[in-house]
Amino acid sequence: GPLEAVRSEGGATAEIAVTNVGDRRGREVVQAYARPPPSPVERPIRELVDFAAITLGPGETEHVELAIAEQDLARYDPASGSWTVDPGEYTIEVGRSVTDRRGQTGIEW
Repeated sequence: GPLEAVRSEGGATAEIAVTNVGDRRGREVVQAYARPPPSPVERPIRELVDFAAITLGPGETEHVELAIAEQDLARYDPASGSWTVDPGEYTIEVGRSVTDRRGQTGIEW
Protein backbone atom coordinates (compact mmCIF):
# COMPACT_ATOMS: atom_id res chain seq x y z
CA GLY A 1 0.00 0.00 0.00
CA PRO A 2 0.99 3.65 -0.15
CA LEU A 3 3.30 5.10 2.48
CA GLU A 4 1.87 7.77 4.74
CA ALA A 5 3.80 9.93 7.19
CA VAL A 6 2.24 12.21 9.79
CA ARG A 7 3.92 14.69 12.15
CA SER A 8 3.23 14.22 15.83
CA GLU A 9 4.54 15.70 19.04
CA GLY A 10 8.26 14.95 19.23
CA GLY A 11 8.48 13.32 15.82
CA ALA A 12 6.47 11.60 13.12
CA THR A 13 4.87 8.27 12.28
CA ALA A 14 5.19 6.43 8.98
CA GLU A 15 2.64 3.74 8.11
CA ILE A 16 2.61 1.26 5.25
CA ALA A 17 0.63 -1.89 4.47
CA VAL A 18 2.76 -4.99 3.87
CA THR A 19 1.28 -8.05 2.15
CA ASN A 20 2.72 -11.56 1.89
CA VAL A 21 2.11 -12.41 -1.78
CA GLY A 22 3.75 -15.84 -1.43
CA ASP A 23 2.21 -19.20 -0.57
CA ARG A 24 4.26 -19.71 2.62
CA ARG A 25 4.45 -18.00 5.98
CA GLY A 26 7.21 -15.40 5.87
CA ARG A 27 9.11 -12.92 8.02
CA GLU A 28 9.97 -9.43 6.84
CA VAL A 29 11.96 -6.58 8.36
CA VAL A 30 10.43 -3.27 7.31
CA GLN A 31 12.96 -0.43 7.48
CA ALA A 32 12.39 3.35 7.48
CA TYR A 33 15.04 5.78 6.25
CA ALA A 34 15.12 9.59 6.33
CA ARG A 35 16.80 11.74 3.68
CA PRO A 36 17.46 15.24 5.04
CA PRO A 37 16.91 18.51 3.19
CA PRO A 38 19.97 20.48 2.05
CA SER A 39 22.14 21.28 5.07
CA PRO A 40 24.98 23.71 5.78
CA VAL A 41 27.10 20.70 6.81
CA GLU A 42 27.76 17.40 5.04
CA ARG A 43 25.27 14.70 6.04
CA PRO A 44 24.64 11.09 4.99
CA ILE A 45 22.33 10.70 1.99
CA ARG A 46 19.89 8.72 4.15
CA GLU A 47 19.84 7.32 7.67
CA LEU A 48 17.98 4.38 9.21
CA VAL A 49 15.43 5.82 11.66
CA ASP A 50 13.30 2.78 12.63
CA PHE A 51 12.50 -0.81 11.71
CA ALA A 52 9.96 -3.49 12.57
CA ALA A 53 10.03 -7.27 12.14
CA ILE A 54 6.73 -8.88 11.16
CA THR A 55 5.57 -12.39 10.32
CA LEU A 56 2.75 -12.88 7.82
CA GLY A 57 0.82 -15.89 6.62
CA PRO A 58 0.12 -16.42 2.91
CA GLY A 59 -2.01 -13.56 1.56
CA GLU A 60 -2.01 -11.79 4.92
CA THR A 61 -1.63 -7.97 5.14
CA GLU A 62 -0.42 -5.99 8.14
CA HIS A 63 -0.25 -2.22 8.63
CA VAL A 64 3.22 -1.44 9.94
CA GLU A 65 3.73 1.74 11.95
CA LEU A 66 7.25 3.12 12.26
CA ALA A 67 8.15 5.87 14.75
CA ILE A 68 10.50 8.65 13.69
CA ALA A 69 11.72 10.62 16.69
CA GLU A 70 12.80 14.22 16.19
CA GLN A 71 16.23 13.26 17.57
CA ASP A 72 16.56 10.72 14.70
CA LEU A 73 16.62 13.67 12.28
CA ALA A 74 18.97 15.87 14.32
CA ARG A 75 22.57 16.69 13.54
CA TYR A 76 25.25 18.22 15.71
CA ASP A 77 25.69 21.95 15.05
CA PRO A 78 29.30 22.92 15.84
CA ALA A 79 28.42 26.65 15.78
CA SER A 80 25.92 26.37 18.64
CA GLY A 81 27.44 23.30 20.31
CA SER A 82 24.07 21.52 20.32
CA TRP A 83 21.87 19.17 18.30
CA THR A 84 19.47 20.70 15.76
CA VAL A 85 16.93 19.57 13.17
CA ASP A 86 17.38 21.41 9.87
CA PRO A 87 14.11 22.91 8.62
CA GLY A 88 12.73 21.67 5.30
CA GLU A 89 11.28 18.56 3.72
CA TYR A 90 12.63 15.19 4.82
CA THR A 91 12.06 12.30 2.45
CA ILE A 92 10.90 9.20 4.34
CA GLU A 93 11.64 5.93 2.51
CA VAL A 94 10.42 2.50 3.59
CA GLY A 95 11.50 -0.88 2.29
CA ARG A 96 13.25 -4.18 2.89
CA SER A 97 16.74 -2.65 2.90
CA VAL A 98 18.61 0.50 1.93
CA THR A 99 18.90 -0.84 -1.64
CA ASP A 100 15.30 -2.18 -1.84
CA ARG A 101 13.07 0.75 -0.93
CA ARG A 102 9.38 0.28 -1.80
CA GLY A 103 7.76 3.60 -0.93
CA GLN A 104 8.57 7.20 -0.16
CA THR A 105 6.85 10.36 1.00
CA GLY A 106 7.86 13.79 2.18
CA ILE A 107 7.34 15.38 5.57
CA GLU A 108 7.98 19.02 6.40
CA TRP A 109 9.98 19.88 9.48
